Amino acid sequence: FLFDFLFLYTLLSNSNTKRRLTMLIHYQDLSLIRENHKKEILVLVGGCYDLLHLGHILFLQKCKSYGDILVVATSSDKRIRERKGISRPIIQQKDRVRVLASLLDVDYAFVAPDPERLLPPPTVRILDTLKPDIFATSDTRLDEYSEELTQKGIRVVYVAPSKKPSTTKIIQRILNRYQGESL
Repeated sequence: FLFDFLFLYTLLSNSNTKRRLTMLIHYQDLSLIRENHKKEILVLVGGCYDLLHLGHILFLQKCKSYGDILVVATSSDKRIRERKGISRPIIQQKDRVRVLASLLDVDYAFVAPDPERLLPPPTVRILDTLKPDIFATSDTRLDEYSEELTQKGIRVVYVAPSKKPSTTKIIQRILNRYQGESL
């Protein structure tokens, strides 16, 4: 990855302006989050977050409501291409993770590792390393790991995806609207 740590300071606007620290962090350093937030409820969520839209924001806000610290994993460019096709992602991982880190509800953001043949799936490796209290997801494919995660003290919370258009639908709408026009 192009950075070791990048600290972004965001000023919260209210009568007593406070400083909030959002950290872009490497996957390898996830255990430091648990060490630094032992008494707080950690919530982990993952996704592509390509062409960030209102549905993503509402989803992340709902996930944040389950705890104190929201940790967001974005899929790598390679992983998104494997899952969504060669024309995706639209926004590179280094930019997606920085946009995520700039959001008020996000405390930590990182690019998830890619799948490796002899290792457990990336989500399982992230959960084992971070040890969050809650894993918030809209993906029911993780049902097979639910019992194992519960035994590890991780509560799985299913958050219904927003009814707002998906990134794929937004891309299709843009293509349909501007088909044949030169920009």
